This record gives sequence, structure tokens and C-alpha cells, in this order.
Amino acid sequence: MTDINRPDPNLINEYIYSTKEVAEKIGIKDVTVRKYSQALEKHGYQIFKDGNDRKFYERDIEVLKRLSAGVFENNKKLKLEDAARFFANQQLKESKGNISPTNTGVSSPDMNKGVSEGDMNVLGGDTEGDKGLTQKNGLAVHTEEIEIVEEIKKEYMLQREMFSKLQTVMIQSIERENRKDELIEKQTSFMREQQEKIDSSVTREIIKEQVIEEQRKIIEEQQKVMSEMAAVLEANSKQLRGNQKALEANTDIMYETRKERQKHDKQLENEKIESLEKPSFFKRMFGKS
Repeated sequence: MTDINRPDPNLINEYIYSTKEVAEKIGIKDVTVRKYSQALEKHGYQIFKDGNDRKFYERDIEVLKRLSAGVFENNKKLKLEDAARFFANQQLKESKGNISPTNTGVSSPDMNKGVSEGDMNVLGGDTEGDKGLTQKNGLAVHTEEIEIVEEIKKEYMLQREMFSKLQTVMIQSIERENRKDELIEKQTSFMREQQEKIDSSVTREIIKEQVIEEQRKIIEEQQKVMSEMAAVLEANSKQLRGNQKALEANTDIMYETRKERQKHDKQLENEKIESLEKPSFFKRMFGKS
């Protein structure tokens, strides 16, 4: 298998994509690309790294597309861990010359194409090479899980800050509403005063025109304030809906990351217990029955 810290010599002329470019190309978030990449690497799939940054070839992007769209077998969607293990084993088989790069099942335009029965046999367990790669990548995977959680925390704090600003805007909207009530009261008071003037004045018509003009100005001011309030409330509602969706997505990602990490740790613990309990070759050969 090629060195992940060096470009694939067979694809030297192919364009390599950054995480951000892959996210835009597939239509998912950067953190989701890292989540899928982490799941693949955990099972031995090798992605070229330039320092600490992943770089993706078209073949890697096709794999990520399949993970994003869902891999199906007998109309049943595979779990992320099983699908990632399948693609990691496909890459390992390709590197050993067992299958050609065009027969990996990765480049199919049908994103929901089922996995063949023969290929599904590799989902039952890792090869010795996969186990070695899994242990080698274990620390890097755990470190990246922490980075993903920290990034989600930062986004959450940003959402809280935006929500605080939104509360401030809502308070301002309430103040504008109070101002509208004051304007109505002012208009009512003004109308009473003018009515008294009309009743007691000889130049009733002139005063009436003045009253109408003042009323028109007050009404225009009211309409302006109400229009501003409607625009602010509409913008606030859109922002709130966007913030809520982002918060829900981040919460789901954090939950899935923690769940996968717990599952991975449990699997390692079970393998360790099994290796300690399993009798050695010589004990089974010469031991008493």
C-alpha cells in the first residue's frame, strides 16, 4: 500500500482536493467529511496527508459520496462502520492486486447500488493487515475525534452568541412596539386638543387642515415604524430557524462521534480479552483433552 504522506505515483497528474473542496463538491459540511474520513481510516483506508491536512483523489471522493448517499445490501442500508470497513478492505485488495481499480464498486454512478455477496464476505472481520493499520491509526483517530468535538463546541458557543444578539434585537423590537403605542397616544391626545380648538375657534377650517396634516404625518411615522418592525421580525425568524437547524445538526454529529468512539473502544477491549483467553497453538496441540 502507498505511503499516505506521499502522493500516489499512479495518480501523479490527477488533481487532489482539500477537505473544504470535497465538502463543497459533495454538498456536505467539512466536519462530515472529516467524520467519514476518520471512519475509513479507522479500518485501514489510506488517505494521502500533506502534513496534518488530508488530500483527496477522485476515487476517494467517490467513496465519500457512497458513504453520504448510503451503501445498501438487500435493500437494507449498511451502518457507517460496516460500509467504511468494506471500502477499506476493497482498497487493501486493490493494493494487493486482487482486483483492478475499475472494479472496486466505488466509481459506479448509481449511488445506491448494492454490495455484491462476495464483497460482503470481507465485512465479517479485519485481515491481519487491517488490524495493524487500525492500531497504527488509533491515536490519530482519537485525536481527531477530540478536534471535532472542540469544533462543535466552538460552533455551539457561536450560536449562543448569535442567540444573545437576537435577544437584543427582540428587545429593541419590543421597544419599537412601545414607541408605537406612545405615538398612538400622542395622536389621540393631539386629536382631542385640536377638536377643542376647532370647537372654540372661529377659523375652524384652517385649524382642520392643520389637524389633517399633523394626522397624516403621524400616520406616516406609524407606518414606517411598523414596516421596520415587520422586517426585523422576519429577519429574526429566519435567523432563529437557521440557528436551530445548525444546532440540531451539530448535536447529531457530536452524538454520532461519541457513539462511534465508544463502540470502537469496546471492540478493542473485547479483542484484548479474547486474545488473553484464547489458548496458544502448542497448548492446543499437546495439552490434555
